Amino acid sequence: FLSGLVIARVPLFFFQAVQAFILPKLSHFAASGSMGDFRSLMRLMLVGIAGLTAVAVAVSAVIGPVVVDLLFGSDFVLSARDMGLLTLASMLMMAAMTINQAQIALHHQYETGWPWGVAVVVFLVVTAVSSTDLLLRVELAMVAAGATVAAVAGVLLLRELRHPDDTRDPHVTL
Repeated sequence: FLSGLVIARVPLFFFQAVQAFILPKLSHFAASGSMGDFRSLMRLMLVGIAGLTAVAVAVSAVIGPVVVDLLFGSDFVLSARDMGLLTLASMLMMAAMTINQAQIALHHQYETGWPWGVAVVVFLVVTAVSSTDLLLRVELAMVAAGATVAAVAGVLLLRELRHPDDTRDPHVTL
């Protein structure tokens, strides 16, 4: 499982370089009041992540099991489904981290933590009630948790972008 997870998270490791660029750029747009540019960059990032997700899941499902076998040995056997689900979960976390960057740029860092807490609860529930196959149960829980954190953080960000005066902390100015 951990061997497959390392391979599935390769795109997430590369994303660290992109993430270093995102926050300063989003912060600049937010501070200068260039919310159109802010929205455009977020849209570009999220569409890019969606496209990358589709490609990464497909590639991981096709070559992931072979890569795991080559790098870790034939004792580590994972299916295309396993690799696809692990990669999907990782890519959903990438989307959530991108949304978190936008929340921080808008001075809403206090809204970045609790969606992850909700995701932990979802992870535990899905792990408890899903498949009898332990590996599949964990994979489904990771996907559900990733989807939850991305969705909850996304809703919070959309709320701020649509109604900034209603949700912005009055003590913080942009």
